[in-house]
Amino acid sequence: MRDRFAAVVSAAAAVGQVTELDQIAFVHARADLKALEGPHADYLEPLVDGTRGHCGSC
Repeated sequence: MRDRFAAVVSAAAAVGQVTELDQIAFVHARADLKALEGPHADYLEPLVDGTRGHCGSC
């Protein structure tokens, strides 16, 4: 998924488009959010807490 996302962003940049979302990250806990650079939405922490344990690989 990361490789595909990077390819889409690169293709957009190659034709002069500026993407609103230029990075993707997979997080499993609030601590993972703190390691991310730049701003993030304030609703992410409760969202991460609310989904903990609901995916097959968590």
